[in-house]
Amino acid sequence: MLPRKLLDLNITKYSIVGVANTIVGLSVIFFSFHILGFNEYLSNAIGYLVGFCLSFTLNARWTFNYSGKTSTAALRFLSVALISYSLNLLTLHLLLTHTQTPVDLAQIIANVSYFLSGFFLSKHFAFNPSRKEQPQ
Repeated sequence: MLPRKLLDLNITKYSIVGVANTIVGLSVIFFSFHILGFNEYLSNAIGYLVGFCLSFTLNARWTFNYSGKTSTAALRFLSVALISYSLNLLTLHLLLTHTQTPVDLAQIIANVSYFLSGFFLSKHFAFNPSRKEQPQ
């Protein structure tokens, strides 16, 4: 079990990464949609791909100081991202097809569902400190 101070620092770092990832991801989504004219789903996918790369790098190196195999963590983090992204797309689809939610607000709400599920799964699966691998 991690000392409380270290755990609090990890939560703070994860949140900072999440804010940076959200700003970058949403900026790419809105740019793709409003400037490039891509549809809502393609814009969303591009934003999350950029965000995935940023988030993995910052969380592995800075948030969790992960020292195991990068490929192992990357596969687990990809699983986390796919689950979270599926939840994101479901949320986006439901909001766009069953409510009068404006596209930009629907993207933000879908982004929150991605963030919350991503945090829980990253903490308990992708970068779980109890998982022991050989350093790369």
